[in-house]
Amino acid sequence: MRRSSRRSCLRPSIPLDRGADAIPEDQQRVDEIARKLEAVNPTKEPLKSDLLNGKWELLYTTSQSILQTQRPKLLRSKTNYQAINADTLRAQNMESWPFFNQVTADFNTFECKKSCCEVRCFQNSWSDTS
Repeated sequence: MRRSSRRSCLRPSIPLDRGADAIPEDQQRVDEIARKLEAVNPTKEPLKSDLLNGKWELLYTTSQSILQTQRPKLLRSKTNYQAINADTLRAQNMESWPFFNQVTADFNTFECKKSCCEVRCFQNSWSDTS
């Protein structure tokens, strides 16, 4: 069930340019699939699990600050990553070419399945602002 759920979650997101081309109906469909996948997750407290730690490629998001849809496609990041450290409750979003911007956030867990993030530092390719 989980393996087929993971595949069904990825399949509809592939033609959506990581979410940049998603219309509300697409977003709703991907969100529904993700919720079904969360429901069969065998990890009881995923935000407290070591399995969360690492550098992850973001294949789909609804975050406009990550998607940068106001930029022309040529100037949008080709790949975005998120490095998560559940031990220190920190996450870092990283853009790839052409700008290599980074955002670091501290997050607090509540309910064990959700988190709340507060951005602490923004770094772009031409300056460093903390």
